[in-house]
Amino acid sequence: MALLASTLRNVHMYRSLIVRTGRCIGFGDPHYVTFDGTYYGFQGNCSYILVKEIDPKYNFSIIIDNVYCGAVDGLSCPKSLTIHYKSFEIYMSQEVSPGKVTNLIYVNHKRVYPAYSNNDFQITDNGIEALLVIPAIGAQIMFSGLQFSIELPWSKFHGNTEGQCGTCDNNRKDDCRLPNGTIDSSCPDMAHHWRVNDSCPEPPPPPPPHTCPPETICKIISSK
Repeated sequence: MALLASTLRNVHMYRSLIVRTGRCIGFGDPHYVTFDGTYYGFQGNCSYILVKEIDPKYNFSIIIDNVYCGAVDGLSCPKSLTIHYKSFEIYMSQEVSPGKVTNLIYVNHKRVYPAYSNNDFQITDNGIEALLVIPAIGAQIMFSGLQFSIELPWSKFHGNTEGQCGTCDNNRKDDCRLPNGTIDSSCPDMAHHWRVNDSCPEPPPPPPPHTCPPETICKIISSK
């Protein structure tokens, strides 16, 4: 896991230096890598702010909705992303049925079918992942169920993001920023503070341990 985290950070740093963008990704159950390359795990089951402008310029923000995946250990998985831009609310999720994955896209609560575009953004779908591109601010948001990525240009967002994706300023020391502007020493602890709802579902109770009746154990011992 340490090697994976180190590799992801190096890839992020190299990519940022070349193309001058910040890239936040999430994958699995879930793991996060911030815009500046800080890796952390987080198992919250609620709606959280992934990205928010510190100084609002574009009315842009992204919310992630995590749900428990059904695992006995209470792991959570990304269910959807909700992107706010100008007066638009863009919802990205997936519906999985046997042998088929369908991307579900809604714009202002009305379902749309990629490829979709208007004067402000475009949405495409390759059958596995959906991609939202907002040309005016250089944003690209990808969602594929258990994985997402958010790319923002430094020229427009440098030093002006907060949320679970951290502060996009090429400085990992302030990635664990809290809503009040202070820096937490732990990004997993920080992530809880970006919860949107006051109440969230509790994790499912663990299954009862499997025990054998004492007489069964005695029979096994006596038979040897």
